[in-house]
Amino acid sequence: MRIDLSKTALLMGSLLWSTLAVPGRAADETDLGIVRVVAAPPGKGTAQFTATHLGQGLLLTCGHCCRYSGGPQSPVTVQILSLRDRRPYRTTPGRVTCYDNKVDVGFIQLDDPKALTTAYELAPADFATPLGTGVLQYGWSQELVQLQSVRTVITSVNLFDGPANLETRDHPHPGDSGAPLVDLKTGKVIGVTTGVDAWDRFGVHCGIAPIHELMVRCGVTLPMIQQAAGTMP
Repeated sequence: MRIDLSKTALLMGSLLWSTLAVPGRAADETDLGIVRVVAAPPGKGTAQFTATHLGQGLLLTCGHCCRYSGGPQSPVTVQILSLRDRRPYRTTPGRVTCYDNKVDVGFIQLDDPKALTTAYELAPADFATPLGTGVLQYGWSQELVQLQSVRTVITSVNLFDGPANLETRDHPHPGDSGAPLVDLKTGKVIGVTTGVDAWDRFGVHCGIAPIHELMVRCGVTLPMIQQAAGTMP
């Protein structure tokens, strides 16, 4: 059975976090391929969400976060995390490039394409994700101090009408919008966290095919070479 998204309460906006967390300082750090994005559009206050580096400064995140940021070409501040303790330790500027409200996926480009040293690999558009597939779901600790991950499983595939979508057993929290869903076996990104199913509190994620389709429509190309970031326990 597929559920009409228009008739289902998905808590999308609640996954934006409005309390500003300030990066600490660190020396000789190795970057993590997942970042925190801070947007402060005029008159809207400050919000924070998550994104994944795909290489050469290209970040993958969710569409409603890009929309909140102010739309295409809107400036954002990207907080880069240390691989050592998974906490922000430096910042770099970027801009929203393209997003789609229906798919709920978007892209951000860093001003400096070499600002991040580590990237995640995107799974191919036809990557199969059957029920029970083991995945890593990423999210933030209380007050967005530290990035965390949990091992969970795919509980539904294309439960909702519209673009390909996945559901996981563990529900996301504020600030987790845009975080990657990573396949445990391959270490590749297979989805983007977009919301919470209000019925059962399970996590809702955009599937991989719509991400590739949006890249084509936006004229976004993946870097020729990607340095795998691996997976966190």
